[in-house]
Amino acid sequence: MKMETSFSFAKGLTISPLFRSVILDRLADNGRTYQQATTAHLSNYAEDGLRTMLFAYKEIKPDEYEKWNSLFTQAKATIGPEREDLLENVSEMIEKDLILLGAVAIEDKLQKGVSFLLFYQSSTCSIVLPPTRVPNLGQRASYQSYIGKREDEKASVTRRGARRRMETILPDFFQVPECIDKLAQAGLKIWLLTGDKTETAVNIGYACSLLRQDMKQVHLTLSKEAESKNLIKVMREDILGQIERYSHMVIKEDTKDRPFALIVDGKALEIALNNDIKDQLLRLAVRCDSVICCRVSPKQKALITRLVKQHTGKTTLAVGDGANDVGMIQEADIGVGISGMEGMQAVMASDFSMPQFRFLERLLIVHGHWCYKRISKLILYFVYKNVAFGLTLFFYDILTTSSGQVLFDDWYIVIFNVFLTSLPVISLGVLEQDVSYEVCLKFPTLYQQGPKNICFSWKRIIGWILNASLTSLVIFTISISALSPAAFTQGGEVADIGHIGAIIYTCIIWTLNCQIALIINHFTWISHLLIWGSIIFWYIFLFLYGMIPPDYSKTGFHLLTEAMGPAAIFWIVTLLAVVASLLPYFIHIVIQRSFLPMDDHLIQEMEHFRMDIVDGPMWLKEQQKSNEKTKVGFSARVDTKIRQLKEQLNRKKKINV
Repeated sequence: MKMETSFSFAKGLTISPLFRSVILDRLADNGRTYQQATTAHLSNYAEDGLRTMLFAYKEIKPDEYEKWNSLFTQAKATIGPEREDLLENVSEMIEKDLILLGAVAIEDKLQKGVSFLLFYQSSTCSIVLPPTRVPNLGQRASYQSYIGKREDEKASVTRRGARRRMETILPDFFQVPECIDKLAQAGLKIWLLTGDKTETAVNIGYACSLLRQDMKQVHLTLSKEAESKNLIKVMREDILGQIERYSHMVIKEDTKDRPFALIVDGKALEIALNNDIKDQLLRLAVRCDSVICCRVSPKQKALITRLVKQHTGKTTLAVGDGANDVGMIQEADIGVGISGMEGMQAVMASDFSMPQFRFLERLLIVHGHWCYKRISKLILYFVYKNVAFGLTLFFYDILTTSSGQVLFDDWYIVIFNVFLTSLPVISLGVLEQDVSYEVCLKFPTLYQQGPKNICFSWKRIIGWILNASLTSLVIFTISISALSPAAFTQGGEVADIGHIGAIIYTCIIWTLNCQIALIINHFTWISHLLIWGSIIFWYIFLFLYGMIPPDYSKTGFHLLTEAMGPAAIFWIVTLLAVVASLLPYFIHIVIQRSFLPMDDHLIQEMEHFRMDIVDGPMWLKEQQKSNEKTKVGFSARVDTKIRQLKEQLNRKKKINV
């Protein structure tokens, strides 16, 4: 407000009590009266799992305000890339020499199951952002058991904050940890970016199983000595020295298969991102199994996302629920907004929207896997059908030595992609499921087929092109060989160009639609209707087209009713050509499934024939593949605990012996 004397009020988030916050850095010498007491209160609030904020003010004289306001107005009117820096510099002029008012602490009441993290995998990197609440337990008895086990682990970080939050959100504890566990099993590397304090972020990391007790924690923070000097060069050298030391440690311990967690505070992250050491920081972060960045600003979230994209070449997916996540969501390759109590800004800026974080499990592991398989099959089939159709014209051109005759009627070519082969492709691209959603969730490792590009490699593309070439050659050879030397009708008439073209076209339509029937794993009534309906539509079209006067139908006049339909050789050639052209692919899939089966092939057979009932070890073997390389998540934590107990038992046995 503006009177004879103006006042400037400022608010800011706080960092760990070991470091100064944004507000504390801007206090005047006479404004630090309650700084020590306020810092102690902030520490208590953070241990209770609350989010904190500082408030301060400054008295501004009228002439000082007018001078600043003119500069601020000029900066706002600036157009260009320097506008943001000008606004920040002008704001710095007024936001200094403040007087501390106090602090507030709030309990973040978000929707159940919400958490934000960053995923990164061998060829897909996803981001998921600030976890602002701990997942809840289903029942109080389970909750007490869980807390007791956590306290028995004698963690170095206080659990009061996690315990307080859990008591307020008990209904569904394992939703978020289970979701994170499935994503980790699917091969995603998990980061966590949060605006919370270090203590709160670590508490949430343990509660969500992003951290575990045997995980070596690497803390990247500014030392007190470097921070006291307040020189960019000194702070840069301090951060660079820590990064190099931790990198050597991680590389040395990597042979021992020991998990590492990198925890970075906002001040250190700011120094690293604004200097030439961000590449070293990224290399260290990629080597660690889990990464937690605390006190991250909205701009830093977007910068981290951009850094991961540019320097790893991976695909990023950002998840957020607030306005401070918009920059990160827009910077990522894929943005997911969570609709909740933080407003709709994140949802409006995202590619996908969901009400709860736990639904990300189905979005990626189920629908992500299905969509990859559908799109891969759809594109490969498009290549197959068009190459098979086009090469028949090429072979005919070679046979007639480029005479200029057209093998197919113009209308045949028009309806090929519009009516006869397009609808089955739609059923493939929309309805296809190689396995059910329950199986996808049981075997998260199936998701890795996408990042590894198993179903859409150059090997697959070339293979389908060769299959199409062979299909076209077989259909053309059988049709020409059968129709050329013998009479076509009982009256001794031979097949002309209209007969040959229609018969070859019929063989192609049958073969292409039967081929897509072999590709589809999940049949519905819609699939059957579109596939077999396309074949029936061809005969209906041929009949109706033959009813048109010959001035328009030309060689198609009464072609089906008077020439092709009564001729037995037409039906025999169609059957032989279709069987012979599909036989190589059928032999290929038999050999592959018998001797070189993929994971989804084994799971399909076990699911279809219920082999898990009589062949349990095979089912368990496929499930164990999902947990082989997982170092983050609830499953990895349980496996580690079991391994530790076995080691203790072995040591006791050796001592007794």
